[in-house]
Amino acid sequence: MVLAGVAVLVWASASPAGPKPIVAALNHPGPASVEELTGMLVVPEGATAGRSGAVAVEELATQLSVDLAARGARWSTAVDWTGHEGPGTLRLTQFRWPSGAQSHLADRLAAERERPTVEEWSVPGRSQARVLAYSSGRAGQVVRGLYGRGAIVAEAEFSAADPTAAAAMMEYLRRLVDHLPGEPWPTEPPEVAPLDVASLLPPVPAGGTVRRSPQTLWLPRFAHDYYDDGAGLENLERLRFKRAAAIGWNESRGGTFVLVTLLRFGDGSGAREWATGTAEATLRSRPTPDAGQIPDVDGGHYAIYTGLPDAQGRYGEAVLFRDTVAAMIQIYGAGASGDRLIALAQEQYARLP
Repeated sequence: MVLAGVAVLVWASASPAGPKPIVAALNHPGPASVEELTGMLVVPEGATAGRSGAVAVEELATQLSVDLAARGARWSTAVDWTGHEGPGTLRLTQFRWPSGAQSHLADRLAAERERPTVEEWSVPGRSQARVLAYSSGRAGQVVRGLYGRGAIVAEAEFSAADPTAAAAMMEYLRRLVDHLPGEPWPTEPPEVAPLDVASLLPPVPAGGTVRRSPQTLWLPRFAHDYYDDGAGLENLERLRFKRAAAIGWNESRGGTFVLVTLLRFGDGSGAREWATGTAEATLRSRPTPDAGQIPDVDGGHYAIYTGLPDAQGRYGEAVLFRDTVAAMIQIYGAGASGDRLIALAQEQYARLP
């Protein structure tokens, strides 16, 4: 049988009358039509499907700025939905050969990894599947799932999602992976997962009382909480900010409150620039004699302020960094001393990878 009208000429073995061409089918792997591919679209459990149908390959190539024809793209189809994670879409693109699908997935992953705030997860048990999440500014997070199998590439998206939607995307991809036809690709990409900075937060010291439970802060929330204007968000994006985490407690003595915030960046230059810039800005705006470098902490600085109308008259701040993580430690109240702040900074520095 000839699939999609594709055939090749094959020369028969030599004979006295000479070789004779015969027609043989060239079978492309996967569905035999865009309608059959559309029938493989699935939406997350509990979601309400919206529009679905064929996507013009030429329009998709223009949208993605890639030459899909050169890779042998045959057809593409998509569905959108509304679900627990907000609006979402799934697009399936089928190629003539697995090599075209593999090239396309590699380029799509490379493009997503260029986003300054992106984080990436592999999907356990599904080696070719990847989940990527990044901030879309004040609109929230975008979570994308990519997978390839046989001659098909699947691209899913939760738009304007909660950052925790990465876990939901993993579950959706597991279901989708088992639904698609074709042989798994032979390559085994390494497993990846972003560093969870919340795991690096310090424990509440003995006698202390939790006042702010450990919490992960994504870009829009962190920029809103820590900056007075919108410039902070753009600056954090430039530094390739990934996520932050914070914990706060009341110490057992003097009604002192401590807040520890950790920030993870895409590389060490972002952490270094944020930490040094924050320390310089603090000392420049409010000079104090009780300030200096933190012993045994590379790039660590601290400052203690007294005579303040609030915070029981005392406030201290320490900033440090190590590799891709920066830390800010703030201490308020009568127990805010240089010795205590330095000890907290040294303990935190030892916890960073």
